[in-house]
Amino acid sequence: MSSFPVPPPCSGCIDGSCASSYYNSGMCMMMYPVYYDFPQDMTFFPAGPPTDHFAYYGYGGPDGAHPLVPQPVLVPQLQGCYQQPHPHQGQWKNNHRGKRGSWRNRNNEAITSHHPEVTVTPELRSAIKCVKEDSQATLFSIDGLIAQALIVDEDASRFVQRRIRIGSEEEQCLALQAALASFGLLWKDFRGNFMIRALLTSGTLNMKKACVEAILKEAPVNLSMHKHGCRVIQTAIKTVDDEDLTKLVAMFEGHVLSLIHDPNGNHVIQRIIESTSDHVKSAEARGDLSSASKLIAQLQFIIDDVVEHVKSLSVHCYGCRVVQRAMESCEKDQKNDVLKAVIECEDELIRDQYGNYVLQQAVALGGEEIKGVIVDSVLRSGPEALLQLSKNKHSSNLIERLLQFGCAMQRELMIKEFLKVSSLGVFLSSPDDEKGQCIAVHMAKDDIANYVIKTALACAREDQKKQILNVLSSNFIELSKYRQASYIFTNESPSVVSS
Repeated sequence: MSSFPVPPPCSGCIDGSCASSYYNSGMCMMMYPVYYDFPQDMTFFPAGPPTDHFAYYGYGGPDGAHPLVPQPVLVPQLQGCYQQPHPHQGQWKNNHRGKRGSWRNRNNEAITSHHPEVTVTPELRSAIKCVKEDSQATLFSIDGLIAQALIVDEDASRFVQRRIRIGSEEEQCLALQAALASFGLLWKDFRGNFMIRALLTSGTLNMKKACVEAILKEAPVNLSMHKHGCRVIQTAIKTVDDEDLTKLVAMFEGHVLSLIHDPNGNHVIQRIIESTSDHVKSAEARGDLSSASKLIAQLQFIIDDVVEHVKSLSVHCYGCRVVQRAMESCEKDQKNDVLKAVIECEDELIRDQYGNYVLQQAVALGGEEIKGVIVDSVLRSGPEALLQLSKNKHSSNLIERLLQFGCAMQRELMIKEFLKVSSLGVFLSSPDDEKGQCIAVHMAKDDIANYVIKTALACAREDQKKQILNVLSSNFIELSKYRQASYIFTNESPSVVSS
């Protein structure tokens, strides 16, 4: 029998909840393994086996068909992607990220270690067997082998995490001792990091402080750039108190830009901004204004770097996330500093694949002054320039956001531009277009700009909506040739279609 690899979850988010498209499709929670009596075959069916025949499905789709086989053994799926083997089959298991999945007999003879510093000894085999078979086992049952067991075996890793959550304080202390003794080994391991995160989440205040001290000794910047270490840092930042948060944040001064440009480190900077904001709000709620001001000042070095390099960060695939988090979560003065810096370079961001998201966030979170500056910039070059922005894949998003979040006066100015006539052939949608048509007509014909028209119709007042529909209906015969425009008539104005 053979095992199939499982697509890995996202390495960036703190708890692994951001999964690949395979998981998002819901297939992994619907699949049932079907074991057949003939060897070298274990097949999966999304909704159970079909009634008429049994086909073989791998990742690539149907690879052929087997003859009818009576009474297949159907085993319902358990938690996640972990499969419980049939009692008469070998013990099959999908390890985390599809690594080192192996057939194992009941004596665990095939247990292997993926880590060069961990050797599978008879004592370790016995400890793992105890975890699997003894329902009354605790961490005291595998004392001295806790770290090694969870690194080697998936079930042992889940067992340790569960005991940390529900066990006694003495059991948690035993786990803490094991974690601190092997901290350098655990934080970079794809199973071991979960033990440290469990202690940070479920441990006492003193346990969290001990974990923070261990993190500080290991250099938080190095952890932040590691795909597993960054999750440990994020959990620590999210769960510790004000004092320990200040210690952790201070270690990143001078490394902000390198972390922002790192695929793992950028998540840590985002978590710092969000968690510091939460701590500030908590301090203000309990009346501790001194602690709130200290936390705000502690975050200032990150805001200074973001403001200074806002243009380059806004057009970066990771940097744009940090700029958006700063606008969302920071204190009012810091937020305004970032918004002003973004507006100063909005001409370079509006058509950028990442920068347009930063401007959209500025429109959603900024005041009327910020929105007014962006609207004036968009309308400055006339209706033809607005048409080109609406036809662009990235800048059209910003035009829609302005229609949704702008004030009534700003929305009216934009709709007036839509109703103006284009006199330059270069701005027309196709060679068949005639000069002198309304901008809204050209937009309705375009694959992208027609979404802007739909948003305008959804946000406009009734009189403005009638003006747009009257212009479109006067060109109904021509627009009916375009699939995009026909959707506008069908969805927005059945009466116009009938007329």
